[in-house]
Amino acid sequence: MKCRLVKENVGDRPCVLCYPARVEQPIPLFLCHVGPEAEALFAEVFRFLPKDGPRFALCAVTDVSWDRDYTPWQSSCLPERVFSGGADAYLNFVRSSLAPWAERATPSCARYHLGYSLGGLCALYALTREEGLSGAASVSGALWYPGFVRFFQENRPDAPVYCSLGRAESRTRNPAMCAGAQCAQEIAARPGDRFEWTNGNHFFEIPQRIALAVRRLLEDRE
Repeated sequence: MKCRLVKENVGDRPCVLCYPARVEQPIPLFLCHVGPEAEALFAEVFRFLPKDGPRFALCAVTDVSWDRDYTPWQSSCLPERVFSGGADAYLNFVRSSLAPWAERATPSCARYHLGYSLGGLCALYALTREEGLSGAASVSGALWYPGFVRFFQENRPDAPVYCSLGRAESRTRNPAMCAGAQCAQEIAARPGDRFEWTNGNHFFEIPQRIALAVRRLLEDRE
């Protein structure tokens, strides 16, 4: 599927938007949390989706810190990392600035959050912080984050959740990360949710797995 790419500073933060070359009506908008390489990643995602498939748009903030912007609260669960819990401030910008900017270029009929790794954690956290969302996807999400499963189960709305994990990801030496599969399955447990195994480890075929998450959420929307 061919796409248009728009880059612009929104407020004081660089953002990127990718959407189909031909758009004749409002389409679903995915607010993505995939790190600074969103521009290159978006082009790959569109390449792995069929030309005649559902139309949608992807947008993201690109000057992000994984450990600050994508984490819901402070944690020292990994000794070599500093998770500072800045997701509320980041998501406020996404909701108040990024999404309206994207929707001025291509009007939306639904909003989703989608993320990879810690961004997958952020995507599901966003579902608990904003009303009216159509769903969220976590691709290889850091759902082992301390306290998150219980928090999400107590605060989630009825919107559907998609979670995927690479089959090799549970074979890491880190005990917290080994629990990722169980956490994802506990989170994506309601009717309408999906949990899906994919091939490889945490870094395997990332664009393809994001494209799969988009496709699954849009299939369930039909």
